[in-house]
Amino acid sequence: MQPLSYLFGTWKPDPPHLLNPAFPASTKEFFSGGEISLLTAQNVIWTSRGYRPFLPLVGSPALPSQCLGGAVAYDRNGNIQRYAGTATDLYQLVNGAWVKRSRTTPAWVASTKATSGQFVIDSNGNLQTVTTGGTTGTSAPTWSTTVGGTTTDNTVTWSLTHLGAYDATQWSFQNMGGCMAATNGSDPIQSIDMTTGTAFADLDDTDPAPIAGVLGMIRDFLVAGNIQSALLGSVPYGIQWSALANINQWPTPDTQNAYAAQAGAQTLYSEYGPVQAISDNESFGLIFQHSGISRAEYVGGNTVFQFYTYEKKRGALGPWCVARVGNKYFYASPDGFMMTDGSTTTPIGYPLVDKWFFANANLNTLNTICAAADTRQKIVFFAFQSSSGSGLDTILVYNYEEQAWSVCDQTLDFLLQDIGESAWVPGGFSTSHAYGQFTGTPGTATLISQDLQLNPAGRAVTTMVRPLTDGSPSVAVGTRNRLTDPSTFTSYYPANERSGVAGVRAEGVYHRIAVELNGAFNDCVGATVFAEEAGIL
Repeated sequence: MQPLSYLFGTWKPDPPHLLNPAFPASTKEFFSGGEISLLTAQNVIWTSRGYRPFLPLVGSPALPSQCLGGAVAYDRNGNIQRYAGTATDLYQLVNGAWVKRSRTTPAWVASTKATSGQFVIDSNGNLQTVTTGGTTGTSAPTWSTTVGGTTTDNTVTWSLTHLGAYDATQWSFQNMGGCMAATNGSDPIQSIDMTTGTAFADLDDTDPAPIAGVLGMIRDFLVAGNIQSALLGSVPYGIQWSALANINQWPTPDTQNAYAAQAGAQTLYSEYGPVQAISDNESFGLIFQHSGISRAEYVGGNTVFQFYTYEKKRGALGPWCVARVGNKYFYASPDGFMMTDGSTTTPIGYPLVDKWFFANANLNTLNTICAAADTRQKIVFFAFQSSSGSGLDTILVYNYEEQAWSVCDQTLDFLLQDIGESAWVPGGFSTSHAYGQFTGTPGTATLISQDLQLNPAGRAVTTMVRPLTDGSPSVAVGTRNRLTDPSTFTSYYPANERSGVAGVRAEGVYHRIAVELNGAFNDCVGATVFAEEAGIL
């Protein structure tokens, strides 16, 4: 039998494993065996007809506890500013260290009436809540430092609600007008001036903003979704937006003050679930609910926005699962991975990885999926928790120019959209809460082909395999005789340094080629298989 060179195709775990385009051969030149799809493409990234190594996260410095949300933006001077939130505090990255920027107000005030339910940040930076109303003392009390512990302050009784300034399970951030706004669904919306600010503070309460689960920006409006307000009550499927170009003004919707400021609110269809994410755009915005997407177009006047619910099935799984590249939005939905341009929705995971994803993901943590784009490499990362792991321990990588997928091992606290030297890149926080970008040393990459039937008339035995790569590979071969049998793999054998060939003998009807690369390499594009006939079936 003549040696056959196979071009490694894209990773397709979902189709049947014996979809072998190599017979008849689709390529008559060097790759005489044609192109073969892969069952495994691990710790690699598809780039221009081949695979390159995945670079893991390199993290430093660290937050004191798990990151529950983060954002990166340019301030008014064109400098990059990075913010992150934990369960109890907000932080800014300053000169290589995370500096606490939690709210300092409302602070305790002497000889002041305090009513039940009111809260302050005490001198220890913790949140205290009034349980018995009265008048505060003339000097600050010695605050309890035990959660649930009480502090007597003249005729007021305080209870320590939680250690830190907030009680958050997630954070949503949005930059607008040189400020960074943040919300966690239970505390008032916070903001900080990214150029001069030293602490987040509640938005101006002259016109109170709603409590919000998520934030976004559409044109020059700060938009709050999944809201709670005194006027509207709890409306998970509702949004409210600020005055034009002023994040501190939230006049009551449908009043003359609101019309003058172009502020307002909109209740979306409840059957599509809570508002999960709000994506910004210059001319329109997208509001992702759990199973629907609405497009908001600015029209001005008292109407301000017109809303079109153009997607009534496939919304977003969570608040962080949408990545924007230009006017395209890549996201994870309850029925797979999608792309939308604001008018139509295109499946990008079917029939390639959706089935694999739902079989391997922890279905109880789908709302924690994070997405971020790398516009230099033309890829989007989707980080999620596997069914057998903890944290965000797996990253699906999608090449949006060539519609190709791969999967990488990387455990994170959080994945966010970051800014590199010249493009948007993914950033993240490790499980030790350290921030960084994906610039590390490659680990172990594994590529495994679908089944090859090297001898269409019967059995074959491989004798050698030459991986087509500039790395230092090892090779194993898997075999089986019936499609109902599992594939049994040989050990991995290193390729000879002089010839680049690995001697691997494996007999069977169906063969799979496995290539393993440790450390750095530039490209891996396929393998040449040397085989002999071993009899008819």
